[in-house]
Amino acid sequence: MKTKPCLNCGQTIIKPQNESLKNWENRHKYCSRSCMAIYTKAGLKTRFSKERHYIPSTAIKKGQHLSPSTQFNKGTAPWNKNTKGLMNTWNKGKRFPKVTGEKHWNWKGGISKLSFLIRNLPEMKNWIQSVFKKHNWTCIECGKKGDINAHHIKSFKLIIEENKISSIQEALDCSELWDTSNGQTLCIGCHRKTDTYLKGQTFKPKEESEKPYKYSLEERLEIVRLRNTGLSYNKVSDISGMSKRQVMRVCKRGY
Repeated sequence: MKTKPCLNCGQTIIKPQNESLKNWENRHKYCSRSCMAIYTKAGLKTRFSKERHYIPSTAIKKGQHLSPSTQFNKGTAPWNKNTKGLMNTWNKGKRFPKVTGEKHWNWKGGISKLSFLIRNLPEMKNWIQSVFKKHNWTCIECGKKGDINAHHIKSFKLIIEENKISSIQEALDCSELWDTSNGQTLCIGCHRKTDTYLKGQTFKPKEESEKPYKYSLEERLEIVRLRNTGLSYNKVSDISGMSKRQVMRVCKRGY
């Protein structure tokens, strides 16, 4: 039988039989939870103490500064204060010709559509931001901010067709395409209500929901009748000559 005194009251603690030796030596130090609360609350043994944790003499203490030249002085403004929006990267809004077009490692011979290429130009992104800025990033229909789109009053597709644009360079030279007066700021809900929303885009038609029945009506009614008599799916499958999966499909889905 192993015993040891409680750290708070000094009462003798007896080691339980089902407690491991590791927990007995490292964790079991108090006779009750109240003693543990009193002992820790009194501050006699904190979680981080000099007895448990070695603190080297070279450690920097709170409020200590190694050099007056590197310490923070109160009242000193940081170097980037009031510079929001003024510091831009050198390549923002510009194309990098070294990895553009045929020089890009993912070039596949120019298979992208012209409309897709024009919409991903830096000039188009600048045009969208100019339209947002013109209306203060607010939907002109409902006044909502956030989740906004730049809408073409005269549709993008119509401009491409009227000006007969067939290349990127022709799109860059077309002034009508980059005219901000042709743009409106609309939220997604108001944008969907416009007549030109997603106009001209082709979508794959959905398949018909009604599939042709593999079995005739008489065969399906016979399978359901056999099933209603209390026969199992395996028995009905043996009588009808269908597989069990087909019988279950006919009984549950009707085809």
